[in-house]
Amino acid sequence: MFAKNKRQLLLATISVCATMSLVGCGNADIADKTNTVTKQGTIDVETMTVGIPEPSLQKAVFSFALDDTPIAHTGGKNQYMARNKLKDGAVVLAQCKNGACFQLQRLYRETPISAEEGEAVMKIMMPKDAPPQSRVDDKQLSDSKIKMPVVEYFFGDDYYGTITYNNHTDKKVFAVTVDKPAVLKEAGAAPATTTETKPAQ
Repeated sequence: MFAKNKRQLLLATISVCATMSLVGCGNADIADKTNTVTKQGTIDVETMTVGIPEPSLQKAVFSFALDDTPIAHTGGKNQYMARNKLKDGAVVLAQCKNGACFQLQRLYRETPISAEEGEAVMKIMMPKDAPPQSRVDDKQLSDSKIKMPVVEYFFGDDYYGTITYNNHTDKKVFAVTVDKPAVLKEAGAAPATTTETKPAQ
C-alpha cells in the first residue's frame, strides 16, 4: 500500500513539474520580440519601432545594410536599408544617430496603400512609450498646388509621424514616416533619402 501511494506521489510530482515547465515555455513564447535580433543575424522588420538601438541594426546583417552613399550620413547620422521588402511591398529605411534609431520610413513606390492602412502602419512603427496622438495637420490635402501632399500626425512633443500621398486624387500612400523631432533637428532635419528605387541586395 505504501509503495502504491509512493508511486502515485511520484507521478503527481512529475505532472506538476511538467506543467510548470510548459507554463515557463508559454511565457517565453509570448514575450515581446519587438526589435530583437536573432543569433542568425535577422530582425523582424515588420514590428520594428523608432528607438531601436543602432547596434541591433548593425547586428541584423541579414535584414539591414548600411547605406554608404554620402547623403545617408549627413548630420552625423547613419542610414540603414532593409534588404528585403515587407509583405505589403514596402521598403524600410532606418536613420540612426547617437546610438539609436530616430526615424523609420516605409516606402510604397510600387505598391501604394490606403490612408487607413498607412495610419495602421504608423502605429506599428511608433514605440510603446509614445504618448497618445495629440493633433493632425492635413491642410496640404486641400492645396492642389502640392503634388505629393503630406499629412502630419503629432504625438505630444516626442514623436511625429507623416503620411505622404502620391497625389490628391486617389489618396494612395507613398510613404509612412515616424520621427523623434528633437534628434531629427539635431541631425540637420535631414529626411530619409528616397532616391534609391530598389532595396539593398
